[in-house]
Amino acid sequence: MEATFVLGPDPMATGEIAAPGTRPATLFLNRRVLVTLPGTHFTQALDFREHLDAARRRLGEEPWTDKEWAVEEAGAVALYYRGGCLELPTTRALLPQVLQADSILQQHFPKNRIRFLSVSNPAFLDAIRRQGGLWRVTPRPRRKQEMIEHIGRSRNAIGLEAVYLYNPHLGTRFLTCGSFVALADLPDDALAQQLEEVRSYLGRLNRQGEPELTLWPGPADETRRLILETIWLELDPVNLRAAHERVGGVFAAETPLPLRRDDSGEQSWVSGLFCSLVREPEAAVAQPHEEELGPEFIYQVRWLPGATFRRGECVLDSILDAHDNPEVAELRDEVAIKVIKNVAREYGDLEYINIGRIANRLRSDSPAPGRREVFLLDFKRTGAVRPDLRVIRFQKYDIRYHLREGAEIVNAILWAENYAEYIFDRRLGCRQLGMNLPWQFTRQHIPEDRPVEHRGQDRRQVWATYFERDFIRGTPSPELAESHFSRWAYAEAVARLLGAAAAVNLIVGRVIEEGEKISFDQGNEVLIGPDADSPPDELVFCHHEGSFGDYRTPLKEFADQYAEPVNRRAHLVVPQQRRFAEAYLAAFQGRFAEIQQEYRDDRGSFNRLFASLGRDPNGSFGKRWDEVLKRLDQSDPGEITRAIRRHIRVFTQPADESEGNPDAVPEVHLSSTG
Repeated sequence: MEATFVLGPDPMATGEIAAPGTRPATLFLNRRVLVTLPGTHFTQALDFREHLDAARRRLGEEPWTDKEWAVEEAGAVALYYRGGCLELPTTRALLPQVLQADSILQQHFPKNRIRFLSVSNPAFLDAIRRQGGLWRVTPRPRRKQEMIEHIGRSRNAIGLEAVYLYNPHLGTRFLTCGSFVALADLPDDALAQQLEEVRSYLGRLNRQGEPELTLWPGPADETRRLILETIWLELDPVNLRAAHERVGGVFAAETPLPLRRDDSGEQSWVSGLFCSLVREPEAAVAQPHEEELGPEFIYQVRWLPGATFRRGECVLDSILDAHDNPEVAELRDEVAIKVIKNVAREYGDLEYINIGRIANRLRSDSPAPGRREVFLLDFKRTGAVRPDLRVIRFQKYDIRYHLREGAEIVNAILWAENYAEYIFDRRLGCRQLGMNLPWQFTRQHIPEDRPVEHRGQDRRQVWATYFERDFIRGTPSPELAESHFSRWAYAEAVARLLGAAAAVNLIVGRVIEEGEKISFDQGNEVLIGPDADSPPDELVFCHHEGSFGDYRTPLKEFADQYAEPVNRRAHLVVPQQRRFAEAYLAAFQGRFAEIQQEYRDDRGSFNRLFASLGRDPNGSFGKRWDEVLKRLDQSDPGEITRAIRRHIRVFTQPADESEGNPDAVPEVHLSSTG
């Protein structure tokens, strides 16, 4: 690294990497100098000007004029470093400046240590996507423990103690009531200086026009007035302590009780402070892909290095060349690279490819056996209006799985192929019985080494199968916004779509690994509407996993589980709970009867569909298909609906008088857990 590049502590020095908290840095593009001196971005600019003036004085030249400095300062990009990474807040600079800053930083620091923070501007997102670089975007935490860790990393100092929490999007530091009161632990001199620092910055605006420092959760007007009116450095120790205690008491009185202490065990403190630390300027829009993926999906994608295309040539991300960097090892995913190559071989008009691994399964019903890898594929073809988003799921029981289970290679190949056929047969059967599935579902392969114990004298490869489908742009049923249920039109649409889907789900016997628990309303069902606020008008099953898992049990025995979609949402539609339940049941019974009648009207087409398959009594798909059709034909939709009704809790309670009024506006009681 060039010694002249960094003015201040080296952000990649060993001690700095492990240092907690968030520290500002400013890159001056014209001079190619990174300033990391203690303070704020504002004071770093002043320090750098003084540094330049000192250099001129040594040469006997005049100091910088304000006009000259304005040009220099206009080419400055504010960033910060924490956890050993330099992060570029893309809400605080122009696109060309951020991309130029990224290029300069890469000449001095490892690429994997330079990140884009919370890309919100569509132009930024498009530029990063075109580089195959979504892996470089720092996603927001979602789970409570991740939020707590984010709060800890946001700890920040100006010139003294790290008592503030920093929002890099706004350039604002927050001082909590708990942190202000805890200043009493400082020695007298340190306390006076720290309070004077608070006073100095509390009334100051940064370059974005946002507060340099503000009290949290605010507004705390009386506390602010007392801090600003007190000359802390002029007080003797006794009066200093008394004044600090008095202001702390006022601050506590102006702060809601759960927020007075810095307590990571207090949910309202964690969630409230986290929201303040990630809030962006009003002009900012959504997170990368958030409009397309939805909040539940976006935070579980771990983006990996992708590829861009130059004159038709596939250029994998250069970070993959860093073989000697152990930090890059976790980014080098050979499966992802092979999938990228498959896409590049299939299409000749690509602009870029991004690929991400789904870090956690979205659904809570994932059983243990078999391969469970899921990827998200993002690529754009030349001339396309928007990128393609695809979901990739690897076949659970593939060749390597059977080899590990002790099968010989020939049997392992045959069993894996048979299972792939079984997957496609089930999909066709589900569509025949009315399940609304994605239109496209294709099969691909990548080569992989055999398991170590099956390689013998060589490293001969076998094929791993994966299935690719379009990403469904909508909202998974468990993630529907609770506030929307206050509108009866929205609630009714959800009830009817869930009821109709439940009928299909029950008919095709979707259960978890041939168990007694159904697979429904757990994230696989996506509701789609004209926009996020309008009532949904379609429900799509993302995948048919678990279908035909049960084909023997009388359908009414699942009644208690199919009552749960209503029971889980009953508190959201008070006082219209019964109307919601009736809409669900009516849609359920109507759709069940409709499918049953379609079968009875044309038994031949249903029976011929899989006539060529064998009928293994142990459960081949041909056998399962026959049994599911037989069970459908013999079932009574009304009887099943009544059985579900008996398990819906609102029907065991007295009716609310307002439910007889169709124009009554239902109240909403939001779940405390979200």
